[in-house]
This record gives sequence, C-alpha cells and structure tokens, in this order.
Amino acid sequence: MKNIADLKTKESCLLCGQFGFFCESSMGRCGSSCPCCGTRHFLDWGESKEYCKRMKMNFKNVDKTDMRLKFLYCEPCGIIFQLGCIHWTTSVFGTDDDVHNAHLIKKWKNLETGVECEGMPYFPNKEDWFTTANNVEVLEMCCPNNKAQCKKTRTVHGCGL
Repeated sequence: MKNIADLKTKESCLLCGQFGFFCESSMGRCGSSCPCCGTRHFLDWGESKEYCKRMKMNFKNVDKTDMRLKFLYCEPCGIIFQLGCIHWTTSVFGTDDDVHNAHLIKKWKNLETGVECEGMPYFPNKEDWFTTANNVEVLEMCCPNNKAQCKKTRTVHGCGL
C-alpha cells in the first residue's frame, strides 16, 4: 500500500456527457462501475469472502469497522471508493439506473507507520488490499463532483462532503 495524490478518470455521465468521477449503478446489470476506468470487475464484500476462502486467507477483525466492508476495490486501478451522492437517477423497465458521484479518500493515516498522507491509498493487487486494508484510518473524505449537476435531469444533487 502506498499513497497516490493524483487521480484521473475516463468516465463521463451517460446522459449529459460531463466528465467526472462517476459510478454507474444499475439493478439490471451486475454491480457498479469504477469511477476511474469504468470496469465492473472490482471486489465487493461477497466476492471478497469467496476470494479469501479460495486463497485460505482470513479476515482480521471482520466487523462493521472493517475497511473492506466500507469501500469497493478496483484491481485494475488499485483504488478504493464509495458510491456517493446521486448525479442522476431514473427508472427504466422497472429497474433503477443511477449515476453516483464517487466519494474518495482525501486524507488518510497509515496505522502501521503512523504517517499521514494527502491523497488516497493505492493497493497494487487484491492480496495487498486484503492484508493491509485495515491499516488505513480515513481522516477526510471528498466528493470531487459535489454539486456537478446533470443538466438533463432534475435530480437534487450534492452532499455534505
């Protein structure tokens, strides 16, 4: 695990075309997308448990404070993120299709070294994510798209971050 302070995105809102750290979330498709690369191949809690069983790894301190329960991990990007406030939402064919603003870590502390970092933790592979995730103390979160309203909908936007 190391710190990254500069993060880029390839994602744009499907409806208005605005670029930003957006995560597509759809009941009609599997999971949510990564705000940087758009892939849906990240580990959520269910996949994490299965992976650990296969690798004969144990979660330490699996309770509601476990970082792996609070964040989604994208292995191609090595980042963690949360689905944040809504950029836009609609209901299509009985399923909810949403574009969320990603919530990212802005400042964190490495509990092993005691070093505070501006930026977010980077995990180069899922083994590192599983073994060192709980060495992260989140000091500050951010919503890089806060108040970046979708011009094509009337959704209420923004959050407290």
